[in-house]
Amino acid sequence: MPVELPEEWEQDPTLRRIEAATNSGAEVRYPHLYFVQWWLPVANLPIFNTASPIKKPVRVGSVQHLVHHLRDLNQRTYQIRAAELEPFYADMPPREEHSLEALACAGLAITLHIATNASTHRLPMLLDY
Repeated sequence: MPVELPEEWEQDPTLRRIEAATNSGAEVRYPHLYFVQWWLPVANLPIFNTASPIKKPVRVGSVQHLVHHLRDLNQRTYQIRAAELEPFYADMPPREEHSLEALACAGLAITLHIATNASTHRLPMLLDY
């Protein structure tokens, strides 16, 4: 694992390999984490590509599958308990901390919190950057 994020993260070779695998339909772990921009509150929704209302290509997945993947990833890595999530998204990582490890942990905590709330309240999620 690299110590810091590369400047051009979109060109990261690992990310490009996962993109190629997901585009080819190959089996990948946590498919609802990769390249999905919309998650709908539908339990048995497979990932699919479609056009947005403004005719932009978009990949759609399931909020419930996303939560399942995030919980599994959390168990396999940081094991952040639900009660510990709030401090992460309140001010995490500290502004002076730029390591990939700190950013990954904060990103997981924030996304898990948001996805869990979306699932609980049956709300869609939209990744907008």
